[in-house]
Amino acid sequence: MKQTVLRYGAYGALTICVLFIISWYALGNLSMSVQELLGYVSIIVSLSFVFFGIKHFRDRENEGKVSFKKALIIGILISIITALAFGLLDVLYTEVLNPEFMDT
Repeated sequence: MKQTVLRYGAYGALTICVLFIISWYALGNLSMSVQELLGYVSIIVSLSFVFFGIKHFRDRENEGKVSFKKALIIGILISIITALAFGLLDVLYTEVLNPEFMDT
């Protein structure tokens, strides 16, 4: 279970960070409402790894069965890894890369 959580948490973290950086560099001239929408889409895409992580655990590591409690724990742990990575990137962005973000 630990390997599944770490692997799919890393996939989700990498996805959210890459999509954030791409939207910052390539799509920075779009309106704030469009950027907000793209931000929500990137969150949904990165958290889709929760589904894939639980499915991988069920099919490959647990002989096709998983209890609700175990699936919930796996999903929460994958989400925490993804959220922590995005939180660190967000702090880096607002403090170092674009400190005037809150003013705009």
